[in-house]
Amino acid sequence: MVSKSGTLQSACSTPALPTSSREAETVTAELLTYRNPIRSSNAGRVATLSKSYSRGDLRDDEDDDNDDAEEGVLFYVNKTGFPMADNIYQRMWDFACRKHPDGNDLSKRCQSEQFATDVTVPKEPKVQSLRAPIKTKLKAVQSYMDSLEYNHTGTQFFDIIKNRPLISLMEVCRKMVQESLPIKCLEATVLGIYLTNGVSGLERFPLSFKSRFGGRSARHVVLGVYHGGMYGSLGMSRRDTLAYKSLQFDSLSALVTSFEKCYAEIGHRVSRLAIGVPVTHDSRSFETIVWGNFIVNSYWKKPKDEVGVEIDKYAKEMRTKMRTTQTVRLQPTMGQLPVVVPPIDSKLITSSNT
Repeated sequence: MVSKSGTLQSACSTPALPTSSREAETVTAELLTYRNPIRSSNAGRVATLSKSYSRGDLRDDEDDDNDDAEEGVLFYVNKTGFPMADNIYQRMWDFACRKHPDGNDLSKRCQSEQFATDVTVPKEPKVQSLRAPIKTKLKAVQSYMDSLEYNHTGTQFFDIIKNRPLISLMEVCRKMVQESLPIKCLEATVLGIYLTNGVSGLERFPLSFKSRFGGRSARHVVLGVYHGGMYGSLGMSRRDTLAYKSLQFDSLSALVTSFEKCYAEIGHRVSRLAIGVPVTHDSRSFETIVWGNFIVNSYWKKPKDEVGVEIDKYAKEMRTKMRTTQTVRLQPTMGQLPVVVPPIDSKLITSSNT
């Protein structure tokens, strides 16, 4: 990740729209906030800085002074936790106003009496105990994340450090549920792991893309899911087609191809593909998430048939190493210790650089 002053990071985000769409659609500002907003001690009940632009006017969140802006979409990250520090909160508004066509009028309008209303906090889905088909459970998780909305403010509210142990990332997810603020794709991927922990027979793994459009790079990540021989995904994106996909793909290569086609529809070319290792269901594990164990660089140049064969070969190797909740007791009874499967050594799964 590209960083600037420790707070401006290269976005793991979905692509902006083509210029033609920007010119065709109009701006809508829907920044809703309390008068005593995110700085309030009652952070879990604060209203959110929600959708700031219509899809037609989303811009790349680049900093005007950043020399490497062409390398990726940039955004700020809140590293101070909650309540949000005053300078971070003000920086969020300054950044949003600088990028929005309405400028400073945006802040004045959204913090006025007109918008000083309460906001409903979504209820966390407890899908582990839900007696329903797996597709229904996954849809419930996705619906919950959709209700949080995608974060267009230019400031990521939750600091996701990818090499943290899983137990630490799960604590961040608990904070996400408590605060109920808009999230980006990386936050949604980790939150998807948290919400699906304990779902029997479900395997989860990171699925990352890097794409190119108009000389710029965009990065995106979703949570790949596997159950009963079928693949799908959970996630958040500015584009619905680049987030949730139901369990309908009979191979991992078919799931990847579906994403590639969706990228092509918005004028993006996939330049890099990374597939991780299945994530344990033990929320107290000190393992770290393996984000890229199978990597294809210059993806768009590769013969798709050959790449598909390699992807499915890797998927087969993954399935032989997959862990399920049948061997991990997440809620031990009184006087019993949890039974945890020995961690998978990611080296046992062959890395492939195509």
